[in-house]
Amino acid sequence: MIGEVTLIGKDVTTLKKGDVVGVSPVRWSCMKCENCLKQRTNLCDDRVYLYGGEHFGGYCTHVQINHHWAWPVPKDLKLESAPPILCAGLTVYAPLRRHGKAGDRCAVIGIGGLGHLAIQYASKMGMKVTAFTTKPERKN
Repeated sequence: MIGEVTLIGKDVTTLKKGDVVGVSPVRWSCMKCENCLKQRTNLCDDRVYLYGGEHFGGYCTHVQINHHWAWPVPKDLKLESAPPILCAGLTVYAPLRRHGKAGDRCAVIGIGGLGHLAIQYASKMGMKVTAFTTKPERKN
């Protein structure tokens, strides 16, 4: 989700009113468990997502969220390009960054929403990428 900061809590120093920010799919986690302390809040057993239940994610007009889950969007990034990077992009970037390095071999299974980003990221990170798909090549 992408939005503009309209109000700031008194202790927030990383954002300011008027900033355009991206918000991750996780809107809250305990920040105390082993996963949270290792910055893996998406694996926290007590995490709360931006959508589902009483939360409407990108379909709401306003959202109140802790600054830990809002990041400034670079001014030169087209806003319509940012949301996929915040969800699918982070989903594939995190393990590539954590477990891969330039020169490694990387296999991507499926070239859909996540797979096409994984191929691009791994390639730009200097990995040798092989992609597998189940869809046959079209011959027109």
